[in-house]
Amino acid sequence: MDTMMAEAGLLLQSAFTAAFIVQSVDLNSLVDRLAPLYGLGVLLLICVNATLVDSPQPSGSPKSRSSANAKAAAIAKPKAKAKAKAPKPKKGKKRIDLKIPADGGAGAGGGGNVTVVDFGGKFTMTREEGMDAFLKFQGVGYVARKALCAQRGIHTLTYDVDANSMRIQTNGLLPMDDTYVLGETTRTVLRKRDYDDVVTLENGALVTNKTRLDDNMSVIHTRTLSADKQQLTLNTVTTKADGTTAEQTQYFDRSE
Repeated sequence: MDTMMAEAGLLLQSAFTAAFIVQSVDLNSLVDRLAPLYGLGVLLLICVNATLVDSPQPSGSPKSRSSANAKAAAIAKPKAKAKAKAPKPKKGKKRIDLKIPADGGAGAGGGGNVTVVDFGGKFTMTREEGMDAFLKFQGVGYVARKALCAQRGIHTLTYDVDANSMRIQTNGLLPMDDTYVLGETTRTVLRKRDYDDVVTLENGALVTNKTRLDDNMSVIHTRTLSADKQQLTLNTVTTKADGTTAEQTQYFDRSE
């Protein structure tokens, strides 16, 4: 661009110089001769100025480089994808699979319409009768008795047809988890004392006969079901070696 402007200036200077050298030309004639050259020079300067205004900045300039880098970064930068939230698993009741033997469980010693399989499930205690006196008879202290009477425990029973066994789980202050092969003796421990237990199905009732080894005290748990098999009743009778007895009853609703 500088070269073009220099050439335009030289052109004007040459025009004035040539006009003054020629002495035979008068002032009016000189104006007539210079007017076209002056107009040509002005037109040339206008074109040069327009070219400077419209011409882009050099690619090496800081402004152009930063603009180009910003555009390149915008193109190259991938759009952030929103993290997909994993679907929350639906809550449902825990399923207990009970295997049904060929004889329906009646062969374990029972009769009638209730089989050992029917006792499978989870039962929540709703109320009790005679528990305080029953526990006192067994030598349980006052505070422990009140706590045991206030709790509403859950009993879970699971029958395995292949092993012909019943697993009985209880939670609460005296949790238990014992598995019994029906009709066979099973050694268990309750409150640090050993028992020999035998579980059978007798006339539609699931009976656990426990014998405490250190004093020969007998504890018999008898579980029965309502006609619709949705309620379970647990009757417990304790007999000491001297023949004295105590009895309590707990009532449960089936929850699973």
